[in-house]
Amino acid sequence: MLIRQDYNSLDTDYEFRLHVGQAPSKVRKSMQPVKIVMMIAAVIWGVSAAGAAEQPDTIKKTIDSSISVRSETQKKAADWQTKKERMKGRYYQLKDAVEAGKLEVKHMQDVVSRQDVYIQRMQNRIVEMEKIRQNLVPYLEEVLVRIEKTVEQDLPFLLEERRTRISALKQLIHDPELTMGEKMRRVFEGLRVEMDYGKSVETTKEEISFDGQKLMVRVLRLGRTALMMQTLDQSEVGIFHNGEWIPLAGKYREEIKKAIEITERRRPIEFVNLPVKGMVQ
Repeated sequence: MLIRQDYNSLDTDYEFRLHVGQAPSKVRKSMQPVKIVMMIAAVIWGVSAAGAAEQPDTIKKTIDSSISVRSETQKKAADWQTKKERMKGRYYQLKDAVEAGKLEVKHMQDVVSRQDVYIQRMQNRIVEMEKIRQNLVPYLEEVLVRIEKTVEQDLPFLLEERRTRISALKQLIHDPELTMGEKMRRVFEGLRVEMDYGKSVETTKEEISFDGQKLMVRVLRLGRTALMMQTLDQSEVGIFHNGEWIPLAGKYREEIKKAIEITERRRPIEFVNLPVKGMVQ
């Protein structure tokens, strides 16, 4: 088999014949291939030199790009870490706020519960006070009736003052401008004044009917136990008994005089012998 190739582009003419299974029998070469090899080597060297010159810039650019990417990545990581810590702090802050809110809600629920109980108690009191108010005026009227009855049945001392007080209290309990508390206070004050008469001693000047005539006398009151008198000239003494003034024996003249002087603080306190409930001795 015969193979022939022509390389015109390289100005080289190779002719050789190959027999299958045999070495080349003849090869012709000229000096042109050496020149071509040198030219190829020069081209390859130039390309290599140019590549070698361009390689450091490429590496630098690659390194700079890597550094930039790395720096940007680190910056983003740092920013994320900062945001993470901030969000973490905010989370715990909100968590604490929620827990505090729960405690506050529980506290307010307890307060509301106690307030509800208090309101209910106050409403019950209002209902009770309304009932008391409705029954209070009749009760105060009954108290005044009892006081008035006591005054009329009692010893006749300070009658005008006591009757005037009772009359004023009767008008007061029907005054719509006064509160129920004020009405009660005033009535109880009048009741206390009447009670205090039973434990006090005093002397007054009064005009009485004695022995069929009007006389100005000194009246000695011993609580609600006895009511005695002495004329201004100290000549006669008497005691109120069974609704009238009756004379006393002369032996009581000095004793009643002592009692009047002690009451008026014109004499030291001492024992005196006085009749009780009109029993003349």
